[in-house]
Amino acid sequence: VVVPGDLRGAGLGPVRRQTWYTMPPGSAEAVVRRQVWFVIAMVWLAVLFWAMRRDPGCLPVDADRATMLELAAGGWDIRPDTYCYLCMSRRPYRSRHSRVEDRCVARFDHHCLWLGLTVGAGNQVAFLWFVVQHSFVQLLANLTA
Repeated sequence: VVVPGDLRGAGLGPVRRQTWYTMPPGSAEAVVRRQVWFVIAMVWLAVLFWAMRRDPGCLPVDADRATMLELAAGGWDIRPDTYCYLCMSRRPYRSRHSRVEDRCVARFDHHCLWLGLTVGAGNQVAFLWFVVQHSFVQLLANLTA
C-alpha cells in the first residue's frame, strides 16, 4: 500500500539530509562550511595555546629553611595551612602545593591533563574560556553532523 507522500513505496528510500560531508566538494555551501570550520578550529587552537601559556599562579619562594626557622623562633605561626614545608613559602587561603609544578599555586583548582598544567588563579579564566569554547565546538559539530 502506497501512502501519498511516502517515498519508500517509490523505491527511493529515506530522504537524507545533506551535511558537510555529503555535499559535492565544489559546491558553494561546502566551501563556506569548510572555511567556517577552519576559522572555528583556528580560534579553538588560539584559546588552547593561550590557556596553556598562562602561569597558573605559582607563589614565590620566601626564603630558605634557616630563615623560616628563625621566623618560627621569633613567634611567626608555621602551621601546615599557612606554611608549605615542601617549597618553603607562606600559603594564602585556597593555595596548595602542586606536585607537577613543584610550587604552591594560589587558588589551586586541579591539574588538567588537556592543558598539561595546573589550573590556578593565574590561568583559571583562560581555562574557562577553553572549556566554554570546546563545549560550543562539540555542540556545533553534533548539530551539523
